[in-house]
Amino acid sequence: MEAVNQAYLDRLYALRPSQQVVLDVDSANFETDGHQEGAAYNAHYQDTSYHPLLLFDSLTGYCLKAELRSGNVYTSRGVVDFTLQVA
Repeated sequence: MEAVNQAYLDRLYALRPSQQVVLDVDSANFETDGHQEGAAYNAHYQDTSYHPLLLFDSLTGYCLKAELRSGNVYTSRGVVDFTLQVA
């Protein structure tokens, strides 16, 4: 999926070149039902969930990258490595 997303983004940026990119890193809470692998209890949201990291280009709205994480992972854990891989 990463290769497909990268090919898509390469095509979009070729059509609409830009001199700058504003990175927006965010996490989200995706509540789960049942016993799904990798889902865990998140005390902040008080549910069992996934807590993925998402990286967007704020100027275009393009989703540059996403990483699925367990629900009990702290919001900012791994953000530096996650964003460095985009550069």
